[in-house]
Amino acid sequence: MNKEDHPVELESAARGLLPNMDSHKRFVTDDNGYEPVNEIAQRRNKVGRKSQLITLVTEIEEVIGNIEDGRISYAYFSKWKMIEVAALVFTALTLGVSVLEYEIEFNNVNDSLQYKMLWIISICTLILVAITVMRYRALLEYQKSRNLIDHREGLYSTGLYKTMMKEILLTIPHPNPFLMGITFKMKTAYKDIEAEHTVNEVLNILQLGRVVIIFRVLLIFSHFFSSSSHRVWYLLFVYLYCSSMYGVEPSYFFVIKSMMRSKPFQLVACAFGISIVIFGYAMRICERAVSHTDPTYGLANFQNTLWNVIVTMTTVGYGDYSPVTNFGRLVAFLICMWGVFIVSLMVVTLENFLQMNSAELRTYSVIERIQMKRELRNLAQRIIRQVIRMLIKTIKRKTLSISDAAELKRRIKDFKVLKREYRASLDESTSLGEQMRRQFEYLKDEIKDLIAQQRELKRVGTNLIEYVKAQELKDIQSKSSDS
Repeated sequence: MNKEDHPVELESAARGLLPNMDSHKRFVTDDNGYEPVNEIAQRRNKVGRKSQLITLVTEIEEVIGNIEDGRISYAYFSKWKMIEVAALVFTALTLGVSVLEYEIEFNNVNDSLQYKMLWIISICTLILVAITVMRYRALLEYQKSRNLIDHREGLYSTGLYKTMMKEILLTIPHPNPFLMGITFKMKTAYKDIEAEHTVNEVLNILQLGRVVIIFRVLLIFSHFFSSSSHRVWYLLFVYLYCSSMYGVEPSYFFVIKSMMRSKPFQLVACAFGISIVIFGYAMRICERAVSHTDPTYGLANFQNTLWNVIVTMTTVGYGDYSPVTNFGRLVAFLICMWGVFIVSLMVVTLENFLQMNSAELRTYSVIERIQMKRELRNLAQRIIRQVIRMLIKTIKRKTLSISDAAELKRRIKDFKVLKREYRASLDESTSLGEQMRRQFEYLKDEIKDLIAQQRELKRVGTNLIEYVKAQELKDIQSKSSDS
């Protein structure tokens, strides 16, 4: 991005950095009121304002000097992207050839063809290691073009060499022609059979870790990781001077989080499906060695390994198929750990999907308030009918049953509870002052209820005392009449 391309942004940035220059007038207080300061103080203020302006110009020059050139950074980003595409191609090529090579090796079809395929895999692996080094050099140049690091920095000083070495270690394991035909035996838990594995089979399983590279390259092609998204975060950092609030660098985890918000079901479904295929293939390689001795062994079939991975990842575990080799059990342990993670993602995705947005919540609140109003109206009608029936019985001088009084009391209590719930639902859409006013009304109603209960208790206590006194008086009169 050139300096001349965005004069408005630079002007707004400068405006945000400007101090309050309108407050340059200084006043002192004397006996006659407010008077301007003397000429010496005014000259000092002018010198202070001049130094402030010099500091401001220096800061603006620093900001303008640190703004990246969008064309240069985009060119470096495109170069980095092309290297990632090359890594994707060679990774997919090595995995595809390895699958074919394993089938040829297991079935003993053609040793010369297998030998050639192993050399193709080794050469592609060396090219992939070289591409990894080129990728990190391109990433370093891209960061320099965006002025994120100093132009004198290197892979070692920036710490990128650590991540590069980890990726190289992930890339190096592969079946190679130098280990062709080397086998070893391990005991299994299936009919005391010894499974015969080859070293290239184990390396073939380790090579499946390159799927991480494919997944990483696919994330780069998301619009959340594009060059424009990098520049958006950078402009917010430069113009607003708020690195702690807006200086967020879009990384792979940022892309995954963004995709979980925009397309959660698609992401979880893809992760689940790809995991089933990869772990199923790894389980087949580990358990297929048993079929040399027993051709009827179930997990030698790819469909059965896929089924085993599905029931293991979903924590069902029917037990109809289970690994018997040590390598197979290790893969099953990894499947269990990954399955817990995938199932957790499914639960979180479903929970977020079932949550209402603001418009749905407002609609739900309105419908609930309408329903509560209807229920309040119905309860009020029932209470009025109950009171009328009790009055009619009183007029006809019929005794009121205890059940009538208890029913009236229960309905009044239900009416009060529902009324409070209705008021609470209104508080969700009102201001803080209105909520406080209603809370005071609730407290006032509760105090009134307590006063009414105290009066009732006082009335009952007075009646009880009068009844006791009347009984004592009756006992005294009965004793006097007997004497």
